[in-house]
Amino acid sequence: MNFYGHLTVATWTRPGQEDPRFGLGAMLPDFAGMVRARPPETRAATPLAKGIDNHHEVDAVFHRTPSFLALCRDGAGAMRGARRGTVRAAAHIGAELFLDGWLHRRLPREAAYLASLEAGAPERGGAELAWQERDAAARFEALRSRLVAYGVPADVGPAAVFGRLSTTEQGDIYLP
Repeated sequence: MNFYGHLTVATWTRPGQEDPRFGLGAMLPDFAGMVRARPPETRAATPLAKGIDNHHEVDAVFHRTPSFLALCRDGAGAMRGARRGTVRAAAHIGAELFLDGWLHRRLPREAAYLASLEAGAPERGGAELAWQERDAAARFEALRSRLVAYGVPADVGPAAVFGRLSTTEQGDIYLP
């Protein structure tokens, strides 16, 4: 699942979990990949750490589902001319982006999404993120700020998904 999908699932798998740091944690492994860093280290009992754990639990199940595997296979089969690894990654991410849009239309979580992003601001909870790479905090803050300005990733038609997969403005794949 992509970051918005992870937030959506986190809000329904953990009823009453309203701490935006939990939502941030649920999206954080995807954000780490987007800024080309390892996920930050966290203390075990924090809402942030519990959100990260939720992310990994959901991925462990979701990435093995027959419907997701079929979407990735069909997406990869439609692409020609790129390296196999690139095709597989684009098919995987593309399927997740389409799912994000589907989830947003059926289960909007805009307030929780934006609150979770705000929880990562340096002046809020972002200071507790212990990034392992020297400049990862700055890259994360640039991404976080862009995502806040962009809002919910609701435009997930084929042209928008293709544009997000093929645009690497700042070296980040699928950045809005």
